[in-house]
Amino acid sequence: MKKYILPLLACLLAASACELKDEYYVKNIQDIVTAVSKTELQNDYGTVYTVTVDNTDGAWKKDVRYLISFDITNRQYDIDLNAYKECNLVTPSPLAGELPLGDPVAIESQTISGGYFNVFFSYYKKKDSSYPHRFSMHFVDDSEKGILELYLTHDGNGENPAFLDKEELELTSDLYCFHLAGLLPEGTYRTLWLYIDEVDQEEGVKVIKRNGYRLYDQSIIF
Repeated sequence: MKKYILPLLACLLAASACELKDEYYVKNIQDIVTAVSKTELQNDYGTVYTVTVDNTDGAWKKDVRYLISFDITNRQYDIDLNAYKECNLVTPSPLAGELPLGDPVAIESQTISGGYFNVFFSYYKKKDSSYPHRFSMHFVDDSEKGILELYLTHDGNGENPAFLDKEELELTSDLYCFHLAGLLPEGTYRTLWLYIDEVDQEEGVKVIKRNGYRLYDQSIIF
């Protein structure tokens, strides 16, 4: 059975920037990596970890993107791999026309690295439901204003607190990596806005509303 972890992106460590100083053992680190071989994992900043002890089922595969939990055992970045979770990879598509409201999500944390917008979010689903919840990303590029709008949508079959009692629901979470590299011409600068559908209240009644959030204080370069 695979050992999985909750992807707490807020705890991600870019090991290339980690100062080990005289410490040769650092525990409980998380990072997003791509498997480059059966023993080597490379993060988005070019740091290569060598797996010397694998405490998982060892079923992770080459060229797949993972969130991992591990311990660094020396300055050469040899590691004990304790858990891994495969990232869901999605390429955003241009938004054409109106985008209907979907089921709500709650953003827990997010980062941009390796050309990806990495998002850890939670959402509700109906207990014992077999409906395959689906997530996608659309974008609108406003070159005049220098803004790239990202729309995260959730098809959850109405399994959310706006339509069902909370007793019928359970909260779950997932990690998606949305591929931003190549969406716009190289060298383009944009301010990023993320739009998500959330549960709100109007006159005591729960409703779903679409809200927008600026992701960073500065523009990013593509």
